[in-house]
Amino acid sequence: MAAVLASLPNVTQVGFELVVFTLRAEDSITTPLSSLHRRTIDSFTLRRCIVKDDHSFYQLFPAIKRIATLTLDHVRCMESPVRYPTFPDDFLQIDAIHMTGLLTRAIEPLKGFFRNCRSHTPLRLSLSITSHHEDDMREGTFLAALKNDVTSLSANVLGAICTLEWMADGLPPGFEPGVPPRVDLTGCTALTHLVLFFTTTNAMRGHAATRVYTRIFGANAMLLLRAPTSLRRIELRFQRRGPYVRHSVGELRAIDDSPGCLWKKLDTRIVERFPRLEELVCVLCDEQGFLEQFQSLGGKAQHVSGQYSRQVEFDDYVGWLKTAFPRLHERGLLRFEMSSDR
Repeated sequence: MAAVLASLPNVTQVGFELVVFTLRAEDSITTPLSSLHRRTIDSFTLRRCIVKDDHSFYQLFPAIKRIATLTLDHVRCMESPVRYPTFPDDFLQIDAIHMTGLLTRAIEPLKGFFRNCRSHTPLRLSLSITSHHEDDMREGTFLAALKNDVTSLSANVLGAICTLEWMADGLPPGFEPGVPPRVDLTGCTALTHLVLFFTTTNAMRGHAATRVYTRIFGANAMLLLRAPTSLRRIELRFQRRGPYVRHSVGELRAIDDSPGCLWKKLDTRIVERFPRLEELVCVLCDEQGFLEQFQSLGGKAQHVSGQYSRQVEFDDYVGWLKTAFPRLHERGLLRFEMSSDR
């Protein structure tokens, strides 16, 4: 890697896709170059790569001093070494890390690498975790090892509730939505920004849709009410699969037997739990966000034009959400944005 970067002095973005990184038995661990000879990289991306062990991962960075954004997209680390390499205090500075589609058992061996970075330099993490498998969100996993550094967490629990096929074709007869694992974020002491997702689909309707949406609500409420009280910004992104159908709002409202009951309880808990909260932002009409996230997981979803405009969808949601979060609305903390899909 050092030789490659040396031959490309103007490169500021590095990316690998579908690559297996391994350290052969005859190879030695490369120590970092002098800080005078190491580079700053704006973006370093590994996408759908396999790292045989933690040593192999270290070998990617001896020629780099600082990475503005490290992106790990569906990266797997196969083994954890008996001992971690020891590098000098100025080994590597990483400003932000974005992680998507990770299986925690597969990424767990890399904890040593990030502990090394964290012990030597301040490390700000912005984690985007799509819970496509239950292991992604379990307590005591990779996230727990980095909890003191996480300033912004984006968590989509849909993959733990149902499959992409269900979102496209509807809930099969006799199948129950999944129950996501319990996660406690109170130890994430640096967390100030939490992003959560509510996803609807035109492939489900009535009671079946409400069953799925109730599980999504419960998982999001659990994450939110176990977040540290230092939260300043909460972002709820209302995504959808397929064109907007107006009954979706009614199915979200019907999450409890008394329409809006659970939403209003959540509204009260948010006001009481987060005294420093500056805003709760509802991002609406986010079809493109759904397409981007779940295409990365192998989904076949694509945009389909619908009967109603995005403005109709936006107005329907705003009217409902003002009644769902009355205390936040009265305090001027409730905001609405239309996603920049197109």
